[in-house]
Amino acid sequence: MASSGCNFICDNNKCKHYKTGFVLYSPWQIGDIELIINDLNVIKNNDAREQLIKWKMEGRKHAIINMPNIHKIPSLGYRIQMWCNKCHIPWSYDILNPENKELDILIEEAKKNCLIPEKCVQCNETLRDFVNVVNDGIVCWACNEKLAQHSWFSNEEE
Repeated sequence: MASSGCNFICDNNKCKHYKTGFVLYSPWQIGDIELIINDLNVIKNNDAREQLIKWKMEGRKHAIINMPNIHKIPSLGYRIQMWCNKCHIPWSYDILNPENKELDILIEEAKKNCLIPEKCVQCNETLRDFVNVVNDGIVCWACNEKLAQHSWFSNEEE
């Protein structure tokens, strides 16, 4: 299985957000935040490690696993990102998978059990998943032009 992400960047040189943007990613494996904080790849990146420590202190229990998962951090589930076109916010939901279900089944059950909402909790707009966002694109909230997309992939190791 390959995890993927997409950088969305404004290419309009007249926009105040020119050459800035953000990243959305497909369902991504999550693990115990403590193990990820102490992962050798994270230790090498002090800024990332400090952010993870801050999140842990704020009560987060999970973080995304660096891929490929060469340190064999156990996967506890997936982080699912949904996008709100109206609020311009990526919402993230951690879905635990103790029974090791297939991803499609896990997501379907999470939506059925309202663990992944269909509507934005802030404005009630329909949320879009990663595939829909990549297929349809996103427009810049400042200049209203379509953001440039740059996709990338990371191989998972079992």
